[in-house]
Amino acid sequence: ELTTADLTAVSIYQATLAVPVRVIPNDPAVERANLEGEVLFKHIGCTRCHVPTLSLTANNNPGLPGPPGWVYFEPNPYNPLSGPNSPNLQLGPANYSVLPFSAPARPVDLTGEDLPQPRLHPVNGVVMVPAYTDLKVHDLSATGNAATGDPECEPLDQNQPPTLHGGAPNPKFFAGNCKFITRKLWGFYNQGGAFMHHGNSTILHPTRKTM
Repeated sequence: ELTTADLTAVSIYQATLAVPVRVIPNDPAVERANLEGEVLFKHIGCTRCHVPTLSLTANNNPGLPGPPGWVYFEPNPYNPLSGPNSPNLQLGPANYSVLPFSAPARPVDLTGEDLPQPRLHPVNGVVMVPAYTDLKVHDLSATGNAATGDPECEPLDQNQPPTLHGGAPNPKFFAGNCKFITRKLWGFYNQGGAFMHHGNSTILHPTRKTM
C-alpha cells in the first residue's frame, strides 16, 4: 500500500533519527554501578555477540563504491529481491540502469549537522557505532529444533513465505525458527517492553538473568 516514494521517505526518516545517547545521572553511586556493569557485561561474555562498537570507514559502502560507509542510500543494495514488499523496493544504485522508471538513489550523509542531533562523527576517517551487536544470526535454542517447543524459538518461521508457488503450505514456514539476529542494545531501554531476541520479555530482570 506504500509506493516506492513512500518507502524511500520512511526509510530516510528512520535512518536520520537522532543518535541514542547514554545518560548517566549525576550520582556517584549510579556512575559507579554503570561502570561496574559495563565491566561485568564484558567479563561474563556478553560482548562476544553484543559487540560494543562497529566501524564505518571510507571504503565500506558496497552500494556505491566511493562514498564513505556513513553515507546512506535509499533505495539501497540490501533491499530484498523477493517477498511481499519487493515490488515497491527498488534495487540498489548499481542496478538502476536496467530498471524501468527508476530514479537515482538518494544519498544522505548520516554525520550531517543539518540532521536531528546528536550525530556520530568520523575520527581519523572512521565512525564508531556503539550498537552493541555483531549483526549476525545465532541459534539461541537448546535443541535447534522449534518443534520441541523450545521457549527460545518461534513456532512459525516468518522469514519464509507461508505457501509455495503452487499454493501448497511451505514446510519451512511451519517448521519454526530458532535463529535470530543479535538484538542491538543501542537505545534499547527506550524501545518499550519487548526485550530479548523474540521480544517476549516485558521487563529487564528476566533478560538480565538469561544473559
